[in-house]
This record gives sequence, C-alpha cells and structure tokens, in this order.
Amino acid sequence: MLCYYLIQLLLASIVGIMVYTFINKSIGHSTSLDILSVGFDRTVLMDMIRVYRMEFKAVRFWTIGILLLYFGIGIFLNAGILAGIVLHKNTLKTFFSRAAHYAVPFSILALWFHLLWLTATAIVYFGFNNIIGDPLKTFSSEKPYVLWIIGLVILCIFVLIFLWIWSILTRIHYIKYGHLRSSIAKGWSDSLAHFKSYYLWGIILCFLHIALMIIYLLTNKDLGASSLIIVIAHIILQQFFSMVRIILNVGGMAGLYHIHLQSNPSLQNS
Repeated sequence: MLCYYLIQLLLASIVGIMVYTFINKSIGHSTSLDILSVGFDRTVLMDMIRVYRMEFKAVRFWTIGILLLYFGIGIFLNAGILAGIVLHKNTLKTFFSRAAHYAVPFSILALWFHLLWLTATAIVYFGFNNIIGDPLKTFSSEKPYVLWIIGLVILCIFVLIFLWIWSILTRIHYIKYGHLRSSIAKGWSDSLAHFKSYYLWGIILCFLHIALMIIYLLTNKDLGASSLIIVIAHIILQQFFSMVRIILNVGGMAGLYHIHLQSNPSLQNS
C-alpha cells in the first residue's frame, strides 16, 4: 500500500508542479491571486481563465495527459495488489513482476467494464429522458424532478457496485486460471451465485467511501491560504485522506476475495 501511495503522490506532485509553474509564470504577480488567497471566488477565477486562456489550455492539456497516465498506472498497481492478495506473496519484487504480467489483460478488462458502465448509464439516462420528456411540462414543481434524479443516481451507484464486484471476481479467476473470456463468464456466474454476500460488502464499501468524502469536505473546507501553516495543514490532511482511500480500496479487494473463498470452500486449499 505504501508503494501505491508513493506512486500516486509522485504523479500528483508532477501535476501540481506543472500547474504551479504555468500559473506562477503567467499570473504570479497578478493582484487577483490576493483575492483567491483569502478564499474561492468564481468570478475572479473565470476572469483569470479568460485573460490567460492559452496558459490554462496548456495546463489542461498536460493535466489530461497525466490523468490518462494515472489511469494506466492505476491498472498496473491494482494488478500487483490483487495478485499479491490471491497468490499470498507480497514482496516488492513479486509485486512489480506480477503487476507487469497482468497489466495488459487487466487493461482489456478495465476497458470492457468501463464500456459496460457507460452503456448502463446511457440506458438509464436516455430511458429517463424518453419517459419523462420535458421536465418543465411533466412535473408541477422541481421537487419530484429532483427526487427522480436522486433515485437515478442511486440506481447508477447500485449498478456500479455490481460491475465492481463482477470485475474483481473476473480478475481473481484470471489470476487463478489465466483465460480471459472464461474468467468473465465465471466472474458473472460467481457474482450471481453469491449475490447477497458480495453485494452487502459492496454496499458497506460504498457507504465508507461516501462517509470519507463527507468527512473530508467538512474537515477540509476552503479556509484560504492566508498562512503557511494553513497550507501545510491542508496538505497533510489531504494526504491522510488519500492514504485512507487507498486502504479502503485494498481492503475492498481483500474482503471480496475472502468472501469468495468462504463461499467456495474447495478453493481455500488450492
């Protein structure tokens, strides 16, 4: 987990340094920064983006590139972590060797499950639009429309939880047996065969992530950057929550694998 955290920190630091360099070079002496140092001001920020459009475009371009790199490295790291959980070997050498070994098939699986998620989201979105039509004509007030949106968001979360369970079980089967197509099928059948146990664990993890996000928002409010102490405190707090999130991710995969073994006793000695 520490290796996972350090690599994430390195990528985030690269993005931070690039953004700081661009902003400091172009608007480092702008009086608008004095306003932003007190607290977030949308009007000031949008004015700065309009005035320094090229600089912010460059920042956006490089940030998107780093995010794509982060996505690929995330697959690599998750492959090493899950392989360590399944094969019970967690040395640094085996972590990187297995991460490299499973990176390509896990990338294919990641694209497959992201495509399923996008398809499911599109079905929910377009289905809702076709049923409801113009919300201004269908609903007499904003309240039922908002309740419908909340319900759809919850539905999408439940679908995402199932796809996460299916994807992890597919990866577990691939690590054990090494066949991509059959692993997807076995992951699907296993997800349905022990649906309640897996889904309860997925819901618990979802609530933990939501609780973590709420706590983060409450404890890391925009207090400005009026002093170096506040800036350092924000950084430390952010890194703490980042580490907790990694622990939840790793613990989520380990817990799902444990349920997988409990639901299939014949696998415990394999």
